[in-house]
Amino acid sequence: MAKSADFGVSNITITKERQQWVDFTDPLLNYSVSALIHKSHAKHIKTFNQLADQTPITYGSLRNGSTMKLFDTSDEMVIRRMYALMNSAGVPVDDLREAVRRVRHERYAYIDDTMTVQTLARGNCDLTVIADNRPHFQRRIAIALPKGSNNLPIFNRVIKQLTERDIIPEIAQKYWGVVCVHGKSYASTPNTWLIQLICVVMFAKYLLFK
Repeated sequence: MAKSADFGVSNITITKERQQWVDFTDPLLNYSVSALIHKSHAKHIKTFNQLADQTPITYGSLRNGSTMKLFDTSDEMVIRRMYALMNSAGVPVDDLREAVRRVRHERYAYIDDTMTVQTLARGNCDLTVIADNRPHFQRRIAIALPKGSNNLPIFNRVIKQLTERDIIPEIAQKYWGVVCVHGKSYASTPNTWLIQLICVVMFAKYLLFK
């Protein structure tokens, strides 16, 4: 993070590698990993284990993304087997638009963090979600600040208060709760809810600690 920036806002998950370069606030949300799949292919696939045990449906993730790294660092045999396929030539995707296109028109399932997958599914009425909550996949999203930032304890106090008042879960649900209406889909981009959330955090910081 550039020293001129006070904090970083995005779909930023806490990792050991990133903690070497920045300080993270307390988590805004905890979530896991899910698969985006066409409803017509999901009749007999309800879990990651079932996805791994079949061959007609190929599954992949964002090329060089953090989800791929999660699979690569797992010691579980099923996940290692899934990673081998996900890392095959022609399987990873380069962006979310390609992911949705392949899921809708090919025998393909897209695996990513639950926040992103849930938003994509609710923005496309013909798609659904397969969730997996095993401990290895648990992820935390937070705000990144420069190392040693004096703002870290302030952010953490605000986040704690917003969490205790259920404001953070309410904002997340507002944007995850988009549903299909009469065959048409309505959804925000995965980061829209986060932008509003950061605005709430900053406004609360201004009111409480100005």
